[in-house]
Amino acid sequence: MFRKVLGLALLATASMIPSAFGQSVESIPFRINMSPANEVPAIEGLAATGFGTVWVHVVRDAAGKVASGTIDFGVRYQFPGEVTFTGFHIHRGNAGANGPVVLDTRITAGNPVVEASGRGEIRRAVEVAAGSAGVAVLEDMIANPSAFYLNLHTSVNPGGAVRAQMVRAERRVYGVMMLPQNEVPAVTSGARGVGFLTILASLDAGRLVSSEVTFDINYTGFAEGTQFTGMHIHNGTNGTNGPVTLDTTLSRAQNILAGAGGAGNLRYVVDVNIATPAAVNTILGIWADAGSAYWNLHTVANAGGEIRSQLRETERIAFPVQMSPANEVPAIVGLDATAAGLFEANLMRRPDGTAMAAYGVFSVNYRFPGETTFTGLHIHNGAAGANGPVTLDSGIRAGSTVTTTTGVGNIYRTAILSTDPQLVGLNNVLTNTDNNYLNLHTSVNPGGAVRSQILPANTALPSIEAVLSAVSDQNFRNVAPGGLMTIFGTNLAKLAGNLHGWQAGRVPASLNGTSVDLGGRPAAILSVSPGAILAQAPVDVAIGNADLLVRSSNGASNSLRVAVARVAPAVFFDQVSSDGNRAVAYNLAGGAQITRDNPAAAGATIGVFTTGLGLSNPPQQTGDVVRGPMERFTGVTVTVGGRAAMEMMSILIPGYVGFSQTIFMPPAGLTGPQPLEIEYLGVKSNRTILYMR
Repeated sequence: MFRKVLGLALLATASMIPSAFGQSVESIPFRINMSPANEVPAIEGLAATGFGTVWVHVVRDAAGKVASGTIDFGVRYQFPGEVTFTGFHIHRGNAGANGPVVLDTRITAGNPVVEASGRGEIRRAVEVAAGSAGVAVLEDMIANPSAFYLNLHTSVNPGGAVRAQMVRAERRVYGVMMLPQNEVPAVTSGARGVGFLTILASLDAGRLVSSEVTFDINYTGFAEGTQFTGMHIHNGTNGTNGPVTLDTTLSRAQNILAGAGGAGNLRYVVDVNIATPAAVNTILGIWADAGSAYWNLHTVANAGGEIRSQLRETERIAFPVQMSPANEVPAIVGLDATAAGLFEANLMRRPDGTAMAAYGVFSVNYRFPGETTFTGLHIHNGAAGANGPVTLDSGIRAGSTVTTTTGVGNIYRTAILSTDPQLVGLNNVLTNTDNNYLNLHTSVNPGGAVRSQILPANTALPSIEAVLSAVSDQNFRNVAPGGLMTIFGTNLAKLAGNLHGWQAGRVPASLNGTSVDLGGRPAAILSVSPGAILAQAPVDVAIGNADLLVRSSNGASNSLRVAVARVAPAVFFDQVSSDGNRAVAYNLAGGAQITRDNPAAAGATIGVFTTGLGLSNPPQQTGDVVRGPMERFTGVTVTVGGRAAMEMMSILIPGYVGFSQTIFMPPAGLTGPQPLEIEYLGVKSNRTILYMR
């Protein structure tokens, strides 16, 4: 919802927290559709397919170079009958050419995989040791994946039966809070569900070439003995019913019943058929607008769906760490082990900005001296030098352990985090981040073998250095009631955060434990980071000089005097060049941005994005998300190239906070870069550039 305004405000609230411990782990997915037609020469007459998902878990050194890694090979295949697999490799080679094997799963003619049905899945993990030739291969494949291909070999086709060039995939996670009242018509039921949809999508020039979708939902409140009959993604907006476009294999014929007490988990991994336009369009539609599709869970009692939710974006926050036995309490002496770890939360927030649920990702690339059994991987609440309780669990525990014979490998686990105790832990991570640690436990060291705080200890108070209009022009330091402002400083927040995926009618006054007070009134917070905060000035702040204060979970900042004006009009810009600051302006016909290569024509209807126009008519409350284009400003003037433009309308933009748009028609006879200014109530904006033709 707020992605565009955050981008326009030029506020870099990074979702990946920089590692303070040297090494870091990164998990990179590759997703491909394998075919006999891609072999060289092409194999004709073989009705076989393969859907390959390869995860490359790399350990990077302090300079960002790949130091080592683990590759999780996966392929779901379908052949016409019994098949013997004699190889599963990554080769170096371009499309249309054969090349040598560079990463090998060790499936061979002497160590084959046989499947009588011709249908199944192969999964293998391959280690790339530090200093080995495989490190350079990983570097090259990450930089240029199309120069490599994944090949699945059989006894009938020893040179390869199905193959595809490697394509790096993007991963996005969407959340749902599924309720019976969201059904159309509404259903009477005590059931509910918290789910997350993970989409891996490989794109080539905007065209979908391969995709994998994972459905993962925790459900409660179903009647004892409820039978599930389907779980799907449908195209359709809130309040409407639409067709199934992404389907799981769940059906009535499977006779899957709700778990004990009507609660449990459903998890399905689906290969998207890219030959089906409806499925492809749904993936691309969700990419553009999550709310264009909904997730529905069907039962015998409610065949049309018992619980449902529109998809929503999640906010990704990730913590790379370097884990060591020396960090355990007491420290473990004599254990030659390390682990580069990552904890990631794909977050849905409540209206007040606190955590409502998250999809947790626990990834640890471990190095132990020999065979090891892992008995736990958790987030604990506790400071460095102290032990604390488990608050967020990966699912590895007694009865569900992980064993490595070599002592080298990668653990990658996901978990839905939504129970009341988990939410306490999540919110503690958001507000007191440094008081939490990631711990990997083993059978030999059940209290923890390697550990790290997820952020270094930080007790520093926030410090404000400057406040600017959110357009970030150094010369515009006045703010207006209801306008957007950017606060710069140090230690303004322990943890960066934004409102991606947030859904409510009023922006919260606090985010990740950080709040802003201007002239004794609370501001609305759109994003926070240690170095900057994007906020809406309170609509009821008094005109004149006002004291601004930031509070984090560590305490209060210094006070900074800010000039609050009745209006402080400012135009957003997104590019600085020798021409000047390029205004963020769009042709309303078609919505294309106005750039040097796409200049505006005289007489075209143009919208330019602004803030600081003061109180609208009718007025808004602080943080209110604009619902319709009726909140207006009367008397705004626009000049382009020093000549008057025809101002048509100035409004607050629906769906946003503190963000306005002035719509106008530029004068004739102008070409090239032209200065653009707006003026309101006698106050001029910053000067930006509009390209004309």
